[in-house]
Amino acid sequence: MVQDDIIFLGFGVDIEYYQWNMLGMVHISETAMQVLEKRKSGTGGKWELKTLEIIDSNPKVVLNFIKKEKMWATALVAIYWALVHEYGKKQVDEIAKEVFG
Repeated sequence: MVQDDIIFLGFGVDIEYYQWNMLGMVHISETAMQVLEKRKSGTGGKWELKTLEIIDSNPKVVLNFIKKEKMWATALVAIYWALVHEYGKKQVDEIAKEVFG
């Protein structure tokens, strides 16, 4: 990974949990399975998550996933901005209307 693989999308303040958030995404060369394998090594407690969900990055798949899963507001913003960055606002908004409409 190089610095150009890191994309900062925005900055936010979560008023529910009283914390600030730097929102962004990283492009990696590893497959989902390689990431899961790497996650198994090292010390415990290194992640705030108990599981890591692997889904297709297609906007319709992602938006259907977040419709079913409870997430904090900042996660929803980060996911939306990442989708818009990758697929464009018009396409993501049209799919969001279809999924949540």
